Amino acid sequence: MDTGPILHLSEIHQLSLLNIFSTIFVSTLVYKELKDFGISTAKLCKQGIHSAKVINTNVNDINRFFKRFKDYRVDRTDLSTIVVAKEKKITTILTDDLELRKVVEAYGLRPIGTIGVIVNAYKRGVLGNKELLEQVINMLFDQSSLYISRVFRDLVLDTIKKFE
Repeated sequence: MDTGPILHLSEIHQLSLLNIFSTIFVSTLVYKELKDFGISTAKLCKQGIHSAKVINTNVNDINRFFKRFKDYRVDRTDLSTIVVAKEKKITTILTDDLELRKVVEAYGLRPIGTIGVIVNAYKRGVLGNKELLEQVINMLFDQSSLYISRVFRDLVLDTIKKFE
């Protein structure tokens, strides 16, 4: 998992939505970034996320990925998410970073962003109704540091209206 989804869900007080995943793995580099934003494993536990695990990543593995994906604008912290996924045999990486999403896809993994987490939480019954789903999506756009265009926001809200 990349820093973005945890940070953005924290900003709108919706970290508990991460409970749709049985375990959340973050690299030590991502965890350092989270701590810089005041998000620790203790805070995650307080929010009901008891399945977060911080994984040490081998710098040589990260450097190999850095060389492999040198044409992308990603840093070693970003690439540490792929190292963790490879080590833990995970096929999905949570990230809002467009460039990292490209790398994740190029490596054959599936990226999911914060909006995807929220929609999946709704589909699993964690968010009780469409109105609450729309409210959380609007909070994400209005109260978090996630930048998404007005056009994309409207597209997301239009798509949500079509949900059963």
